[in-house]
Amino acid sequence: MPYLQDGRPVDMVFNPLGVPSRMNVGQIFECSLGLAGSLLDRHYRIAPFDERYEQEASRKLVLFPNYMKP
Repeated sequence: MPYLQDGRPVDMVFNPLGVPSRMNVGQIFECSLGLAGSLLDRHYRIAPFDERYEQEASRKLVLFPNYMKP
């Protein structure tokens, strides 16, 4: 299993060629939104092709105090 420099295991690994070739860019958005919901203890219900929560969730995730800290 891959792991980070501090020894924590990586949750998900993407092949950079797999996302654009399959046009599954939404997978990356879904993963980041799932992480934001998990860290912020918030649930998001999103219909396909609905981009209402994209900026809000990304902003809250980046401003979360313990985001990406060991």
